[in-house]
Amino acid sequence: NKQRIFWIVGGPGFGKSTFAANLQQTYNANIPAIQFVEWGKPDHSNPCAILRNLAFQLAVRYHDYLRQLLDLPQLNDLLGMNENELFDILFCESMFLRIDGGHENVWVLIDALDEANDEIGNRIAQTISRHVERLPKWMKFILTSRDDSKVRQTKKKFKPQVVDLTQSINELNEN
Repeated sequence: NKQRIFWIVGGPGFGKSTFAANLQQTYNANIPAIQFVEWGKPDHSNPCAILRNLAFQLAVRYHDYLRQLLDLPQLNDLLGMNENELFDILFCESMFLRIDGGHENVWVLIDALDEANDEIGNRIAQTISRHVERLPKWMKFILTSRDDSKVRQTKKKFKPQVVDLTQSINELNEN
């Protein structure tokens, strides 16, 4: 499957976070990194904090990735980098050094992506859409959010497969 990003959309109270938690628990071997975004909590909504947290989770799971991170010349500069620099170093450059052939798909799950909105837009969604084609072929994202305009703006570039829970429920109720 060439699809790199799956976006699960639903209104408030649809159970997106419960679904994300259950998905990660059920498929733990293939979803080694998950971020529950929470608006107003910098460690849970700041794009740089999110990326560092996801990289930490991958490093705990994959020792060769950890070794590559520890060998980064920029390791001491990670706290001063913006989200684009971090994504490039933590996921694109370093991850490509890993064996690319025959690797099972690895899914990174970000729940409540719309909670990372700020006055600029949604920088984590913008960053993912900007760099998605540079990721290793086996690295993919599952995103959950409300149908939010700041997240939707980035959708055109990364062309995710969208599952709209609200629309699906409405169609079921009509039949």
